[in-house]
Amino acid sequence: WYLVSWLISLILLGVATVVGYFIAQIVFSVVIMDAMSRITENVVTGREVPPPNMPFFKHLFFLVRQEIPRAVLPILLALALMVLGWLTPLGPAMTILSPTIAALFLAWDYTDLVPARRMLAFNARFELFRRHLLFHLGFGLLFLVPLLNLLLLSFAPVGATLFHIHLVRPDGVRPSTA
Repeated sequence: WYLVSWLISLILLGVATVVGYFIAQIVFSVVIMDAMSRITENVVTGREVPPPNMPFFKHLFFLVRQEIPRAVLPILLALALMVLGWLTPLGPAMTILSPTIAALFLAWDYTDLVPARRMLAFNARFELFRRHLLFHLGFGLLFLVPLLNLLLLSFAPVGATLFHIHLVRPDGVRPSTA
């Protein structure tokens, strides 16, 4: 029963984390950060590339549906790393790998605002994330510094939108510098 109680606790931890993360994503990512991203795009380019013309609630439902895999993927990976960290020989490796993955997914929360608003499919957005993995790592590392992250996270939607405006075209391809 002792092992069963640990497994049930792990499952409940995962479910509670996914639900909490998903609610936070809806409130902050879909509403507040998207508004900051739109304002930044308007200020920098003079216009906003609008999402396809559809009713507000249909667009909101699409964004929420797109958040589900983005919410589940990092949580499942974090839980897998936590379980691997329980194995003593892998513990030291997890102290490096866990913050690295956390930084990547923190950055992806912000850099995914523009592609999600433009209604790119999840696979295309994940490919964009994968192609710019080192950028995401650099963008997300400072989010792991306590207290500094409070300041930086409030400006992250602006920086991520600038990333898409200056470095990535709407189709996700990096323009040539020549």
